[in-house]
Amino acid sequence: MNKKKKSYLSDYEIRDVNGKEKAVYCGDVYKLDVDGSVAKKLKVCFAALALIETGLFIGAGLNNGSATRNLLAILPFIVSFLPLMFTLSGTKLLIDGKAEYTRKEHDRLTSRMLFSLGAMVLLGLISAISAITIVIKEGRADSGSALFAACVALYAAVAGAFFYSHKRFLRFSKTQLSKN
Repeated sequence: MNKKKKSYLSDYEIRDVNGKEKAVYCGDVYKLDVDGSVAKKLKVCFAALALIETGLFIGAGLNNGSATRNLLAILPFIVSFLPLMFTLSGTKLLIDGKAEYTRKEHDRLTSRMLFSLGAMVLLGLISAISAITIVIKEGRADSGSALFAACVALYAAVAGAFFYSHKRFLRFSKTQLSKN
């Protein structure tokens, strides 16, 4: 087992539940530290940003231009697929409407999601700059390359807005479960 998986083992205890041994969560519990109406608006905002991110990723990926045939422009874009999936996973976890989150879920919603959003901004900017450089270097702007550069630049901008809203508005309060 890797170190990360072992760190969550201390949050569970084996207990006898109805004659069967089960792992019961006994670690810290995290709750959203915002009002109900604000939490609903936050979830809608995060869902909208995640859908826009996904749409921009698909839109940029479907373009056929000289920039999409260049490894320097397309490789960072392709690599940004994994952070996008981490972000979608965290957004789904948040939207599911749970009142309480385990430590593992809290880590996925906070540090991992922020890292993924930062990676999406960085990779999107690298890909957009590469695509713009390719268009300038060729001296002619084919519509596919220009559209790819615009989609990827918007992808990075929306990821930056998502990062800012996540950092600014998503707050959790920590409580300890009773050990009974």
